[in-house]
Amino acid sequence: FPNRLRMDSGDDMELDTGSRVTGIRLPCPRHLVGRVIGPGGSNIRRLQEESGAQIKIDSTVDPPLVSIYGPLKAQEKARIGVMRITDPPKLVLKCDRKFVGQVIGPKGSMIRSIREKSGGARIQVDSNAAGGPTITITGDIQAIQAASMIIRRIIDPPRQVIRAPRKRLGVLIGPGGSMLRKIKKETGANIDIDDTKTEEEARITISGLNLEIVHRALEIVRPILWPATRELTCDRSVVGRLIGPGGKNIRLLQEELKVKINVDSPPGAEQAKVVISCEDPSKLNPALHRVLDIVRPMSGDLECPEGVVGVLIGDDGETLKQMRAACGEGVYIEVVGGSKTSKASGGQNGKETQNTVTIRVQVPANASRSKLERAMAIVKCEIKDAIKTQDYIGKEGRMA
Repeated sequence: FPNRLRMDSGDDMELDTGSRVTGIRLPCPRHLVGRVIGPGGSNIRRLQEESGAQIKIDSTVDPPLVSIYGPLKAQEKARIGVMRITDPPKLVLKCDRKFVGQVIGPKGSMIRSIREKSGGARIQVDSNAAGGPTITITGDIQAIQAASMIIRRIIDPPRQVIRAPRKRLGVLIGPGGSMLRKIKKETGANIDIDDTKTEEEARITISGLNLEIVHRALEIVRPILWPATRELTCDRSVVGRLIGPGGKNIRLLQEELKVKINVDSPPGAEQAKVVISCEDPSKLNPALHRVLDIVRPMSGDLECPEGVVGVLIGDDGETLKQMRAACGEGVYIEVVGGSKTSKASGGQNGKETQNTVTIRVQVPANASRSKLERAMAIVKCEIKDAIKTQDYIGKEGRMA
């Protein structure tokens, strides 16, 4: 066959003209033979076309040999191309085990993305390497550098370490880790909690691909760990009004205002402490005003003869309900204190004594004075009508 190429046992290739051209033989790890050849021989064809050299692979020996023939410049160019595959430049990075999954990505998606963005760098992750997982990056220098920058941002990301009270960790974690998952979904940040039981505070590390992500997560985490709070004191007598039957009032307030309200009312103390807290500081003042309206309302007192209190309250409290409705939203009317003795006209020396009780009329702290005066006028009129009526028949005095 004219111009047939024949490999002999040496490093030469003999042409049928009798001329001899010295060749190069390179050992190739067996597991890389397929990579040198490429799918359907694509890699070896590309190397031959780019270099102008002839490349043959002998897989019958161990290790397999890659033989390169042609002009010296073509041989050198082909050799460099083959060495980039069989012994490419590489960079080995150590990786904390917790970042391995992020480097690989779901079904290898992150590795594929890094390869594409870096210009062809190959990434191999060894999770079982001695001394901890390693990441080996191979390819040309530019690709290695580009890939290493991306990987370093994953395995050594910007981070912020904070210490927080252990008692708030449950709120930060959420039921079954739901809060942590929500923060990661919203910001892309990773939150690691080192909760050493022997310490009062836990160590929390927030990390992300960039500082913007870390700061965004911190804006969410800080109010959870250190919620905005306001404290106020009030008379213990109004605590029941704030809490409501079975805690109904305080639950409704918390749901409506998106805050947490805690009441500390020690037995025997004259004052109770109310603490309002929330993660969103903008909700704090509106909640404070609502609570103040309940525990520190604007009020006025009226005296009512003890004998007609039942008439004023009405059957099953019906008259009292009607008075509250007539006074308007937010007005509270109640009987406070026990019976006391006061002077009334018509007794000895023009005066006589009678037992009275106090009727207190209250409006929200932010209401106008005129609203209180109007409500008191309505109640005063009802007291006068009750005195005239003197109706003691029925279920008077029973609160609804």
